[in-house]
Amino acid sequence: MDANNLALQEFQQVHGIISLRRNRALQTVNNENLLVAWEVGTFVSARLKNAAWGSKTVMQLSEYLRSQDPTLRGYSRRNIYNMVAFYEAYSDTQFIEYQDKLE
Repeated sequence: MDANNLALQEFQQVHGIISLRRNRALQTVNNENLLVAWEVGTFVSARLKNAAWGSKTVMQLSEYLRSQDPTLRGYSRRNIYNMVAFYEAYSDTQFIEYQDKLE
């Protein structure tokens, strides 16, 4: 095997390492984003269900988060309600049993 082919093979190996690790990092980030949505949805849903919070409070939460960390994105009133909907849609017993099998 000549030097060019050997170098190409080695470059491909490095590219493979980078691709594998990048994909794993993205998967981890996606998993954490789902957990954030789930946990925020759980928290807000419970407050809404026991009437401790109303729509105005969710707006105040959104504004509070924005004021505390202007770099936070994705926590508008609508997105918070989407997190609640996500939690409520997937919090039934069948989904939880499925989730437990994945862990």
